[in-house]
Amino acid sequence: MAAGGLLLLGMVFFSFNIYARQLLDFDAFRALVPWGGGAWIVAWPVAAIGFTRR
Repeated sequence: MAAGGLLLLGMVFFSFNIYARQLLDFDAFRALVPWGGGAWIVAWPVAAIGFTRR
C-alpha cells in the first residue's frame, strides 16, 4: 500500500507538473518535481521490501 501511494504521489508531483507546464502553460508547481522523483525512487525499495515480506 505504501509503495502504491508513493508511486501515485510521484506521478502527480512529477508527471502532472510536466503536463501542466507544456500544455497549460502553468509553472507554479516546479518545486514539487524533485519531491515527485524522490517519491518514485523511495517507492521501488518499499515495494521490494513489501514483496519479500509477503
